[in-house]
Amino acid sequence: MTNSISKPLSIIWLLTAYLIALGVAILVSLYLPSHFSLISKVFTCDVAATVVIFIFSLLLKNSSMYDPYWSVIPIYIAVYLWLIAVPEVNAIRQIIVLGLVCFWGIRLTYNFIKGWQGLVHEDWRYVNFRKNYNTIGFQFINFTGIHLFPTLLVFLGMLPVFPAVQSSTRDFGWLDVIATILTLGAILYEAIADEQLRHFIKNRKTKEEIIKTGLWKYSRHPNYFGEVMFWTGLMLFGIAAVGALVWWVIIGAVGMWLLFLFISIPMIDKKHLRNKPMYQEEIRKRSALIPWIVKP
Repeated sequence: MTNSISKPLSIIWLLTAYLIALGVAILVSLYLPSHFSLISKVFTCDVAATVVIFIFSLLLKNSSMYDPYWSVIPIYIAVYLWLIAVPEVNAIRQIIVLGLVCFWGIRLTYNFIKGWQGLVHEDWRYVNFRKNYNTIGFQFINFTGIHLFPTLLVFLGMLPVFPAVQSSTRDFGWLDVIATILTLGAILYEAIADEQLRHFIKNRKTKEEIIKTGLWKYSRHPNYFGEVMFWTGLMLFGIAAVGALVWWVIIGAVGMWLLFLFISIPMIDKKHLRNKPMYQEEIRKRSALIPWIVKP
């Protein structure tokens, strides 16, 4: 971890890394074999860009360089699909999905930058990995778990966007309306949860305090709920665009639910149990992800 770089300089490093990653992705796309499918082409470029960010994380000794990739790369992909869309694509669905992905990505990236301390800080999970593994073991986890796995999962989550933005000529229907309401609602829900958490952290008296107000009253991780519902909304757009419930349209949303339910939430709950004596009671009383009635 780099301990002497200010936040403004950290942001410059971040922008530089992501612009170079985009440039490498474009360069790779120019040299891919002509027989590559669109999905294969985008995925290859996505992995190439991930490798660039990984290299920067090594150079700067901070794996949090990758964190905004989660919300930046979907914008790249959605805009690219819009630029190469077939003329016959349904323009209503196309513009709505493109707009929602960009709105979600810009909002989430801004939220990261706003709360980011710069390269003097690294996500606590990565710090624990560094402590618990030797150099080779950590770098294996760094590349496969911190960089490559999220890239794969987000790419799978973006698969419904391919037909919705690039190729589908199916009419805009009732399922698209439901998907629009759900996806927009998810973005706003997550934004409200993030802002409530920021306000709580700023005003809490001790680090042992637990947020139990606003959306955080009805589940322990409402920001995560907003996130998984966003990907669920994209899945519905994909189903509407394809006109069928096919595996490649739903696999990304399913993966997101599994990630948050069985990896992200258990990790952060375990951390809270170590640091907050009363957190076990909150686990008993309040739902982990889906908003629900608080138990007495």
